[in-house]
Formats: sequence, structure tokens, C-alpha cells
Amino acid sequence: MKLLTSVTLGSLELKNDFNFLSVCQWSPRKNLEQTISGFIEEFRNENIGLVLKINTANDSIMDRSFTQKRLEAALSNFPNRKCSVNLLHGHLSDEEMQSLYVHPKVKAIVSTTHGEGYGLPLMEAAANELPVIATDWSG
Repeated sequence: MKLLTSVTLGSLELKNDFNFLSVCQWSPRKNLEQTISGFIEEFRNENIGLVLKINTANDSIMDRSFTQKRLEAALSNFPNRKCSVNLLHGHLSDEEMQSLYVHPKVKAIVSTTHGEGYGLPLMEAAANELPVIATDWSG
């Protein structure tokens, strides 16, 4: 897992040329565990990335550490994989979020939510012509 720390326009360095993006708070409604395991099961042997713009409770340093450890624990179930998972934590400005949606290596946004409707990141991604992959839950 790589912890990404900078998203200023054009500066996000991603290892893979093809990446999915997921933006959410880590909670049961968001089904992030299934997003991660489904991604790895499908792309285990491919050079494809998953960029997780996530937090657990807030954007604090303590939350980043907690979220990072939680993600590392989830990824420990999948050793010897070619696909990559990248953590992006902390507040991003509207411009920085928009730079994620138009990044040339980010090809789609993914949401496997099973307890809440159609969120703002999906709408913003669609407005920036980024393909949206989502469940048929709610909106």
C-alpha cells in the first residue's frame, strides 16, 4: 500500500496507468471492505490500481494513522498481488478533488455502497466525464 500525500494539480504520481478511484468515509454503509476485496480478487495479477480517498472519522493525523493501519490489515489477506492500493487521506480543496476526476491515469470511480444513496463524489465524477461504477442502491 502506498500513502499518497500530494494531489496538487498534475502532481499525483500513480504507479499504474489504469486506476479506479473510490471516495468515501470508512463505515458499514459504504461497504469499503467489499470494494477492496472485490478489486483485489478481480485484478490480483494485473498492473491496475485502486486509489482510496478515504478516512474513518475525520481528516486528523490520528485518523490517518488509524485508517492506514486498518487498510494494511485488510490488505494483509492478499499477499503476492500485482495490483496496487493507494491511500489518499485528508482534506482536499474542490480543485484538488477535481484533479482526481480528470487525472489521466484515473479511469473510473467505484462505489459499492449498500446503505446510502448517490453521493456527491459520484455526481462530480460524472460531471467531469469520469465513468461511474455503482450498485443499484437508492439514487
